[in-house]
Amino acid sequence: MRKTARLDQILIRLGYTDEDQIKRALARQRARGGRLGTCLVENRALTTKQLLAALSEQYQLPSVVPSAKDIPPELLRRIPRDLVFDNLILPLSWDQTRGSLRLAVGSPDDEAAIAKVKEIFGARAVRLELAPDSQLLDIGFHLLGSQESEEGADGGDLPDLVHMESGEDEVGTEGESAFEEVAVEVPKVLLVTGQGSRRHSLPPLFESEGFDLTVAENAQEASNALAVSEVSRVLVSDEMVGEFAEWIKERRIPEPHAEVVVFHSVSRALLENPLPYETVFRSLKAAVQALADARCAIHGSSPPYGLLASDLEALARRHNLRRVVVDGLQLAVHLLLPGPAGPGKDPVGSSQPFASFASSLELATRIRFPWRLDRVLDGCHALFSGRKAKAGVGSRGREMRLAAQLLALVWYRHNHLPSDNENPDEAMPALRAAIREKAVRLAPLEVVESYLRLIADRGGALAGGTNRQVLLVGGDRISAALTPPLNRVGCQGLFTKDPNDALTLVERQPPGALVIDHSAFPTQVELLARVAKLDSTALLFVLTDSTDPALVLKLLAMGVDDVFGPPHDVGVMAERVNRAIRGRARLRPPEKVDGGGFSAAFDGFSFVDLLEALGHGRKTVRLELSSGDGERGIIFLIKGQMVHASAGEDQGERAVYRIIAWEDPRKFTVKKEQDFPEPNIEASNEAIIKEGTRRLSRSRG
Repeated sequence: MRKTARLDQILIRLGYTDEDQIKRALARQRARGGRLGTCLVENRALTTKQLLAALSEQYQLPSVVPSAKDIPPELLRRIPRDLVFDNLILPLSWDQTRGSLRLAVGSPDDEAAIAKVKEIFGARAVRLELAPDSQLLDIGFHLLGSQESEEGADGGDLPDLVHMESGEDEVGTEGESAFEEVAVEVPKVLLVTGQGSRRHSLPPLFESEGFDLTVAENAQEASNALAVSEVSRVLVSDEMVGEFAEWIKERRIPEPHAEVVVFHSVSRALLENPLPYETVFRSLKAAVQALADARCAIHGSSPPYGLLASDLEALARRHNLRRVVVDGLQLAVHLLLPGPAGPGKDPVGSSQPFASFASSLELATRIRFPWRLDRVLDGCHALFSGRKAKAGVGSRGREMRLAAQLLALVWYRHNHLPSDNENPDEAMPALRAAIREKAVRLAPLEVVESYLRLIADRGGALAGGTNRQVLLVGGDRISAALTPPLNRVGCQGLFTKDPNDALTLVERQPPGALVIDHSAFPTQVELLARVAKLDSTALLFVLTDSTDPALVLKLLAMGVDDVFGPPHDVGVMAERVNRAIRGRARLRPPEKVDGGGFSAAFDGFSFVDLLEALGHGRKTVRLELSSGDGERGIIFLIKGQMVHASAGEDQGERAVYRIIAWEDPRKFTVKKEQDFPEPNIEASNEAIIKEGTRRLSRSRG
């Protein structure tokens, strides 16, 4: 449906919002997904009524706020459940004589779904009326939520593992059909407090954020609340802790099965949050990665978790999944272990496509991440085995289905497709054929194609795969320290204690890079450097405990690509090795630009590599860059030294750190420059690159 103007322009013109509120909502949209209007409402910058008025003007449609009694049951029964919950369409009236159908819709530009409803009724004309998404979902849950899905829901939260292993479940033929819909209940919360004012102020706030809050001031009210329905959380204000404990002791109330949280006050509970989400998640991710390392050591298999996590994050963001889903997938993939079907073998249809899956499921439950890790793992298992799994209904069910499909698809590509084709011209067509042949069992075709586009955009089938082996030469300390972080960034660590074996391996099939422990083999470095540089295919790095600059210069003169001296930050070392391997590929042929300069795309060539090349060449230029997400940055250099930078809202050195952290740099343009803005960078290129690489490594866990 044609729009009269952009929503943000309409909102500003009507005086409902300003540009700063729009910017904050866009930032929330990038971080969590969703639509702009919804993000504005969640930010409290806009009311639902104002949003509805603006959308009504944008689409030139009337608006309505229906209730359950406005929906004729006989009409609702004619519309499939997925159109109600996924596409937010409800029937208001149907004039069979005139062939006129009146619909309440949340997305009037969802033309395919509207056309399907029109076809179901055989309508000649359809009148659309805009309605709030939340209202349409509430009505749908109210009228349809208690009904079991057509496949039959058993209502359990965790899968029946005995039944799962029997292989007797019905087999689905497409990724979408491996789920059955189950009603999603609104979480119920009990607040025990002595302040009666909270009875009126807090429930509306909780309701707007998806929770059903009951406030109790005495034992009878608390007992009633606990007896009526399953409470998922109990909040007890500190002045009521003693009384609450007495109620339980005297059996005046049933002992709650839900977690009990004590808080001093609502304001202090918000203000005293000890750590931001980002910090807590990094800590949790590091713990899950360590857990994955331990499980892999026990089972003798180590999936390329770094490549898996990188693909999942980029693919989930392309599908506009919420941040908690993107982060949840990062954790979930580290809980899986390859099953009996190894590389080159097809796990689709196997009753046990993963090793120790029951253990993975238990870990996912015990982690208690605020997004159902156990359910996405179960959904991924179901896609491989062909049984049914629960995903939920509405937008959350659709989100869970898509997340499981992405997890299954990425896992299948990196763990089960053969990767023995080293010809770049043949690798991508072979990968396309293999994924299209088998992976459509795991995900719909449009999801498969989006993954193939991502692979192509990142440099093809061999990007991140072939020649990413890193040979570690030395004692046990180098293997134990570097193998896990290398694995996390997508490199495969090989280990040998014998420098002669290393020479044989390098001459037979050069790895992407070598890292040699200088303290273990101080006399062998020069020989390894000569062999590694015979055809300029292998990078050489040296780990040393010495701080002597003369030794570093001597090693660099031998042809060593980099020297890792103390203190040894293994995360930074792994990232530098990874970036150096990626930078071995050369740029695509550059295009000349007006004013003197050139433009090109990154292809296995990192931003840091480009920056170092411009620095060594002492170039005085303007460098313009763009990421795969459409973000832009600009850096000014004078005689190779950065003097000014900007990217998004960041300026100076922070802007350069931001560009270094881009997951998917696309294009850059280098132009000669004479007019420069006011300098906002003081540190040297080397210091900024080192700090930016350190921050990137820390952000990845």
